[in-house]
Amino acid sequence: ARMVIDNYRPHIPIDPTWPMVKLGNQVEMIGGGTPSKERSDFWQDGEIKWISSKHIDQDGKISGFELITNVALKNSSTRIVPVGSTIIITRVSVGKYAFADKEYAINQDLTGIISKDSSSLLPEFLQILAPYIASIVEKNAQGVGVRGVTRSSLSKISIPLPELPIQKKIVAEVDEDKNFLESNKMIILRMEHRIQDTLSRVWEKNDPIPLEV
Repeated sequence: ARMVIDNYRPHIPIDPTWPMVKLGNQVEMIGGGTPSKERSDFWQDGEIKWISSKHIDQDGKISGFELITNVALKNSSTRIVPVGSTIIITRVSVGKYAFADKEYAINQDLTGIISKDSSSLLPEFLQILAPYIASIVEKNAQGVGVRGVTRSSLSKISIPLPELPIQKKIVAEVDEDKNFLESNKMIILRMEHRIQDTLSRVWEKNDPIPLEV
């Protein structure tokens, strides 16, 4: 079960008959910034979740955040990406991506991308394309020390855009995979509890019994 979880990566077999379109024609792009650390009123008693590339792990999950104030949001270049957005790291830790499970303010190393028209590009399908987009960003990143791509370059990336019924079918298949992964997580949890219960009985009785794994 752990091997299934550790090795799973969503994969889309791209059909060569699908049209390729420019990302910038299909999405709105949101940039960000870092509120001044010298302004205590930007950070003290903050209530808005703010993330940078360090808060995004290799599995595309947001693993942490800092908190900023409304004053910081109004007086700096950071902006909020809405729930359901796809986030691409376009500077420094290029090649990584994440999905916004909540609203987050972002820094200058991140770019939020949001479908302009869900009848043309499903937000869920855009999320599935995130590893593909991030890999192209990583390949084309430039710079010495600080590598990255401009949002202009990001907008020119070509993405496959099948018809909406095909997008829905692919999204449904990926959702099934996710359900399967969740089942595997439950198996791991149940087996760990069973092992712990068995070990507890062994120590209580001081009488070794076989473990069923």
